[in-house]
Amino acid sequence: MTMAHNIVPKTVGDYYLRDIDLKNSDEMLHKFLKLLTDLLVVCPTYTFAKRFAKRARVIGCSDRHMCHGSSSQYIYGQPIKTPKLFAKKDYDFSLDVMRMWTNFAKNGYEMWL
Repeated sequence: MTMAHNIVPKTVGDYYLRDIDLKNSDEMLHKFLKLLTDLLVVCPTYTFAKRFAKRARVIGCSDRHMCHGSSSQYIYGQPIKTPKLFAKKDYDFSLDVMRMWTNFAKNGYEMWL
């Protein structure tokens, strides 16, 4: 049986119910909440991002302006994960930015370096 968008219910059920004890209500609840989160948050976000990427133009990005989100690579440590792709100053800057965010998360305020 196939439902909307070529989704096969058995395949979905098999995916979310694999490797769990079907008699364990806590595990079942956890998997149900995972399915619900995917349906209500993950799938719409993914669909939006795909559609947006096809149509969007990046505005305001140039040598003199920073694009929204371009700092993410430093926040998530991309220069540390792939140092050959970045300069030493990018590597160091990423460490500083991650330290600032970590301190903010721990203390509720910025503790600069």
